[in-house]
Amino acid sequence: DEQVWLNSEMPLAEVTDLLEPYPSEELNAYPISAAIKSPKTNGPELLRPIGQRLVPEYDYEIYSHLSLQGMGMTQARQRKLDLGF
Repeated sequence: DEQVWLNSEMPLAEVTDLLEPYPSEELNAYPISAAIKSPKTNGPELLRPIGQRLVPEYDYEIYSHLSLQGMGMTQARQRKLDLGF
């Protein structure tokens, strides 16, 4: 697809067929300086975030603990065995 996109002789219709929207769930936004509106200002500092992201991002920790219940060794049965019954 990159070769088609970069080919200057490719018809526009074929090039635009390659365009697809980016998945919205993978996008996020944050506020930037209002100075970006002025055509007199320039520089990368205009794009630096000045606040929190609009959609918070979280780190998840996944863990599992399995225990057999209802069949086999239960806590009550283990207590009986420990007491010698």
